[in-house]
Amino acid sequence: MAKKNECYLCGGKLCDGYCPDCGLDNTKIRKKHYHLNESYAVESMNGDESQATDPCDHKAGQDTWDKSSFDTEKKDNKKDISRQGKGSPGQKYSYQFANKKFRNTGGNKAQRKLTSGRAKVGVTLFLLALFVIKVGKNYFDENGRHFGGLGEPEYVGPYEYVERELSETGEHYETELGQGEYLVGVHLPEGSFTAELLDGRGGLSLEDMENGIYIWQAFGTQAEYDELQVLEDVRLYKGAHVTIKDAMLLRMTTENGQTEDMEFVENPMTESVSLEKDETLEAGEGIVPGVYDLHAVTSEEADWGTLRCRISDDAYEDGYYEVSYWLSGEEMDDTYRNLYLKEDMEITAEDISFELTPSEVIGTGDYEEYYQYY
Repeated sequence: MAKKNECYLCGGKLCDGYCPDCGLDNTKIRKKHYHLNESYAVESMNGDESQATDPCDHKAGQDTWDKSSFDTEKKDNKKDISRQGKGSPGQKYSYQFANKKFRNTGGNKAQRKLTSGRAKVGVTLFLLALFVIKVGKNYFDENGRHFGGLGEPEYVGPYEYVERELSETGEHYETELGQGEYLVGVHLPEGSFTAELLDGRGGLSLEDMENGIYIWQAFGTQAEYDELQVLEDVRLYKGAHVTIKDAMLLRMTTENGQTEDMEFVENPMTESVSLEKDETLEAGEGIVPGVYDLHAVTSEEADWGTLRCRISDDAYEDGYYEVSYWLSGEEMDDTYRNLYLKEDMEITAEDISFELTPSEVIGTGDYEEYYQYY
């Protein structure tokens, strides 16, 4: 509740019952809320001005109330003010304060509308805040984050969406992998592996669409770049795709390998194909579609080169996308294993020549089923 001599709406200092700041007529409100022993001019608002102190007087040197102007206007608008006290609509009154004109033509109706509007805005903002909090909580909860403050993401690991557990039993299996692409169930058994760096430096990529597993890990000796020499608990499920696209050698070891479930056959293709520098071949015409090991053929002019592959795909605006493979004549960097050349795929040799030799083993059944990552 406003203090005496203060406006009920904005808290401004009253002058003869009216607020120069917002224009509200407080006389009606004061009359309705009259209390005994009220020191300021309830009497003044009711017509006995002789017993009231003037709340509009200010100390010398500050803004002054233009009383002569106010008295003149008060007389001119006496009838209007009187009607306003009875709650008449459409009242008009004006004050001269600090040599600035303030005029209100809306009266109590406008003030009620303003107050109502502010209340509606407050309720709307409150409901909006509740909505944002609820949506935010749902988002953070669904994404594994702590709700409340600037919480850090709660790491749940790459196997969050896996619904099937690997068998706890199996056989010891160990192999060494260089640059190339390897299918679990064909080149590697299903199981939980430990990857150990033997030589070189590079990255291991694991993609498992069926189980929602996606891992990329850098291997090397520079810990400041998050490189590791050993990565444990690499869970390989049948059908997953493992890629090593850098010059390094990894030892892959598991104690629960499902070797009896591996399905592969010897590659029926036997003929190698030479791809000369700047030459382009299309799988299905110049070369038989299938799985090949890619070998770099360097020369004195160039000791490294690129095999550029253009793969048709209607999902792309140009109707295709490209993948490149860089090889050199250095050890561990001269061969890329198990490269699948699908129908209509174009391959181009840049800077050096390449030799494509049929890979030793391939998956059984439809190629598209096993090499769905292209």
